Amino acid sequence: MSKTYQYSNQQTQMYRQKQQQEKALIEYYVYEDIQNLINLLYSRKAIHEYFQNDPNNPIVILSNNKVILQLNLSSGIHKDWHYQYQIIMNYLINYKMKKPLHQKLLNMWLKNL
Repeated sequence: MSKTYQYSNQQTQMYRQKQQQEKALIEYYVYEDIQNLINLLYSRKAIHEYFQNDPNNPIVILSNNKVILQLNLSSGIHKDWHYQYQIIMNYLINYKMKKPLHQKLLNMWLKNL
């Protein structure tokens, strides 16, 4: 087996391992984000039931605003993750083996994951 093939095989394995780690991390953050939203929704439901005769109570308004804020934050975060992931994947697909400089940049990116 040639050294070039061994090096390429090692790089491929390292790339796949880093990709799996990144996927697991993103899945964890998505799960945590969804869990946070679910908790806010249950809190909102309890507050609305408690203040059902006073829908303009500041606590009711605050609970509504917290849910809206979390939805906006979640949307922005998920769009950002998707965008960053697409950029990285396009880069890896288009430039992975074409140029030595790109190979060096790929290696630097993999080390920083």
